[in-house]
Amino acid sequence: MSSDENAYSDEDDSNGLVKKSEGKVHNLYIMPPDDGAMTDEDSGEEDNVDISNLPATQLTYFAMIGSSEVQDSVDENVEIQEECQKRKKIKPRQWKVQDIPEKTCVPRYPYKPSSADLPRKPCEIIELFLDIIAIDHIVKSTVNYAVQRGNHSFTLTSDEMKSFIGILLVSGYCCVPRRRLYWQKQPDVYNYLIASSLRRDRFDEIIKFFHAADNTNLRKFNHSWKS
Repeated sequence: MSSDENAYSDEDDSNGLVKKSEGKVHNLYIMPPDDGAMTDEDSGEEDNVDISNLPATQLTYFAMIGSSEVQDSVDENVEIQEECQKRKKIKPRQWKVQDIPEKTCVPRYPYKPSSADLPRKPCEIIELFLDIIAIDHIVKSTVNYAVQRGNHSFTLTSDEMKSFIGILLVSGYCCVPRRRLYWQKQPDVYNYLIASSLRRDRFDEIIKFFHAADNTNLRKFNHSWKS
């Protein structure tokens, strides 16, 4: 026999003895009689039979009550179908081959030239990146390194450092097998711009002591000393 905490239905397939409900179901287990051959009359009248007509032995025997959860099965296909029906139908697009209409009010932004747009010489463009402060710092670091190497008579000017850096830039796109070929008189390797800006021996001397940082005062995260 089963019962429910909340709601019950009056009609059942098992003569009203087992009642089904939604949620939690309680089951009643009644032990069989000690002597199966013994029978007993119903507790109710024979003419008027209802759900209370139970034998006396059945009413006095040991019984146990147990409960179980009833979980309703959910049809996922029904939910997906309902969601698909709720979705808005996409209207088909109709493409047309035509020119894009021109906007009547187009914002105009007047051009304002900056200082970088002004005509400059190549050396002036380089000075935007390597200003006089950076050049003086490299000159000072190079002279200090030459003194540390034992050459106390080494001197260097800012103009010589600019010529030295210019030669390095030219050698990046005008390459020869050996650096000294720029100063040789052969027409296939001679470079007038390099030879006229700085002497060969002077270039070799500067590149020997070239330094961009002071080795005696190096910062932890400044890697300019590697140059």
